[in-house]
Amino acid sequence: MKGKTTLWILIPAVLGIWGAIGWQVYAAMKGDEDNAAPKVISTETGENKTIVPDTFSLLLDYPDPFAAQNTKPKVNVKSQAQITQPKTTAPVPEQTQWPNIVYSGLVKQPSSGKMLGFLSVNGVSYFVKEGDEVGGVRVDNIAANQITVQWNRERKLVSK
Repeated sequence: MKGKTTLWILIPAVLGIWGAIGWQVYAAMKGDEDNAAPKVISTETGENKTIVPDTFSLLLDYPDPFAAQNTKPKVNVKSQAQITQPKTTAPVPEQTQWPNIVYSGLVKQPSSGKMLGFLSVNGVSYFVKEGDEVGGVRVDNIAANQITVQWNRERKLVSK
């Protein structure tokens, strides 16, 4: 019986709360009175004052920082007599830029002796074993404190 009494008390409370929420939503969606006539207020002295809603506008005279820059680069125009052919030079051999490799450690299974290294290549982490290739980097040898990797036929020793 006690549960029914509580139920009869809670149902009107819940309906009242949801009714208040519904009224707030309705009042908010009803709209603003921006186009309404100015309000006239009578003061104690008998004067009538008109209250005009505040109006403003934004001065957007600066470039949008998120818009794509569609400006063309300025080009210096030279006469035909001033243009000379650039001198050709011998090609410079490309410097190979190794990816960012971080060796974090070794996981070894005691029963089988299987070893996995925890390696991060350009911010992406991998569990690797000897002979695996991840991110263009081939793992040659795994030890407790260092790992030997190969990239573009070059070898490198990476320590913890």
